[in-house]
Amino acid sequence: MNGIMTQILISAAAKALIGADWEKVKSVVASVADSTLSGSQKREEVIQRIKALGLSLSESLLNFAIEAAVTWLKQRSR
Repeated sequence: MNGIMTQILISAAAKALIGADWEKVKSVVASVADSTLSGSQKREEVIQRIKALGLSLSESLLNFAIEAAVTWLKQRSR
């Protein structure tokens, strides 16, 4: 499956599970993706920023959203 198709599928699944907040999660993940923070520090920063935006996702949905956004960004850069 090519990168564009993967992006479309990830976005569709994420929107179905997360709703309108998917775009916000992608934006937050993208904003820290190129920072010099370690992976765990980036994750903590993303979680803090998402909570600061007032998004209320369960821990499992938040984990999915972050992983989906990271995968989406990787596919976009291919």
